[in-house]
Amino acid sequence: FIAYGRRGAGKSSLLAYAMHKMIDASMPVAWVAMQTYSSRDDVQAICSVFSEIFSEFGKYSHNNPNLRDLEESLGKMGEEEISEGLDKKLARMVPRIRKALGAIASTEEPLTIVLDDLHLLDVSLQPRLLFVLYSLTRDNNIYMKLSGIEPLTKLWDSVLNVGLQSPGDIQELKLDYNLTIPEQSKEHIKEILEAHVKYCGLPGISYIVEDAAVSRLVLSAAAVPRDALSLFAQAIHKSAMKKQKFVSITSINSAASENIESKLKDL
Repeated sequence: FIAYGRRGAGKSSLLAYAMHKMIDASMPVAWVAMQTYSSRDDVQAICSVFSEIFSEFGKYSHNNPNLRDLEESLGKMGEEEISEGLDKKLARMVPRIRKALGAIASTEEPLTIVLDDLHLLDVSLQPRLLFVLYSLTRDNNIYMKLSGIEPLTKLWDSVLNVGLQSPGDIQELKLDYNLTIPEQSKEHIKEILEAHVKYCGLPGISYIVEDAAVSRLVLSAAAVPRDALSLFAQAIHKSAMKKQKFVSITSINSAASENIESKLKDL
């Protein structure tokens, strides 16, 4: 599947949670942070991604020479200066790569490949990467879990006829419904704040902020957890400066106003 959402919506957190659950169950996982390949549009980037995947899976299969050989070969291809001919060379390697991955995967212990922030890769390269990846994973006991910002993500290239098509090839999970379910979003953010304040030794979130102020916080942050945490930290500082016992709605409004001004300056 691919998890779509705005910055701070929890895409990476969701994938990280799934990854740790699989690790706890002793299931092999390869995590690739696509930030490393930001704005890349060359086929060498695809080779480097696959080299990284083999490096990750090599941790679960220390004595497998095929994985090491493929990791090194793909790594060298990823550092080539000239792209000409690399597409065909990579295509010829796909059966060997698929076989190597299939040899360490099973129904009981499938492999999982996680690509976090796919949208950071150049939009022209995204469907090409997914096309090759799908060639390796389909019917091979290998699963893909992706994340990205939907307007910046391109799963399918209709001109080249490559990539993944939803819902046939991949399922989409959208995390941008926060304000359409305000009560659930509020409870979710309250749970996050509750965990933080208890970690700091306080009895609970109600000890430092009233419910009405939490409602205002959720609305100001558009129910995005990361934005809510950032605003709340700023509001705590403002309330403390005024020597208030509780985080006030006024402090939250002031923090939200400053954030808006900062974003307008960035534009």
